[in-house]
Amino acid sequence: MGWGAGRKLGEVLGNAARVLAVEVLCACAGIESRRPLSPAPGTGAALARVREVVAPLGDDRPPAPDIEAVAEMIEDGSLVRAAASATDGVR
Repeated sequence: MGWGAGRKLGEVLGNAARVLAVEVLCACAGIESRRPLSPAPGTGAALARVREVVAPLGDDRPPAPDIEAVAEMIEDGSLVRAAASATDGVR
């Protein structure tokens, strides 16, 4: 039973990362639509990190590669590290 539960947990975590990736991509598009307003430093750093890997959606293309790229950043922690490094010492 423990092995099966562990396997299911891995699937759940992978699915959660992809759901969060979709949310992050939508948030990035929303932030960019509010220009010339600029986001907070941590949010701006996260947006910049996403845009290093994923271009803004300007044409019709399948979203799966973008979702996978952002999910990988979520899973490896690089997206959170980017945001955290921009807010070090900010209170």
